[in-house]
Amino acid sequence: MKETTKDKEPNTILFWYALIYNAITIYFIYDMEKDPSSSLAYVGTFPIFWISGAIILGVLFKKKKIRLESRNDKIAFVFSTPVPFFVLIFIFAILGR
Repeated sequence: MKETTKDKEPNTILFWYALIYNAITIYFIYDMEKDPSSSLAYVGTFPIFWISGAIILGVLFKKKKIRLESRNDKIAFVFSTPVPFFVLIFIFAILGR
């Protein structure tokens, strides 16, 4: 079976999902820094956001709206998870010592 040019194009749904996911995460972090008294509310908000994001990502995979065929798709997939957030926290914790 030959690959068509459509198969080689990066997945725009995954790109936009990762962009919106990270924009919301950055907004949460910005709001926590702006108002430290609200940071306790984010202890519950972040896990709920991550779980709902994982469910949405799973549904998109199940409906075959997202494919992991190119390197760009795999990078966008990693940025659609909380992994970069934890890596940044780890880096800042090490640099803060």
